[in-house]
Amino acid sequence: MGRLVLWRLDRVNGGMNDFTLEALAPEADDRILEVGFGGGALLGQLLASGAARVAGTDVSEVALSRARKRYTAVADRLQLALCGETALPFADAAFTKACAVNGIYFWPEIGGRLAEFRRVLEPGGRLVLCYNVVR
Repeated sequence: MGRLVLWRLDRVNGGMNDFTLEALAPEADDRILEVGFGGGALLGQLLASGAARVAGTDVSEVALSRARKRYTAVADRLQLALCGETALPFADAAFTKACAVNGIYFWPEIGGRLAEFRRVLEPGGRLVLCYNVVR
């Protein structure tokens, strides 16, 4: 069931992933973090963009396993970590850019998560949060 949900996430989030990729404007020396990568499609786009390093976190072991298998060929440029509502498992200023697509709904304390993004982004880094507003 988990694999089906992840496949569906890739399909549903396609347009938002494209928008996020464009807003991040990856460059060759970028180190980019995606929090809550779900199906992993945006990870692939970030890796294909030529960014130097890409990292991703998710709460799902199924998502981590799928991403590891899916991106074996570029494993030297990809770091994946299981991470829920706790601090991000990365050093201060580890990334030049960071993003999350449709993840904000699941953060129990948005201010804490934003503080974590600030901590792991280098000064002047770029954060892109993409989500759907339902009215």
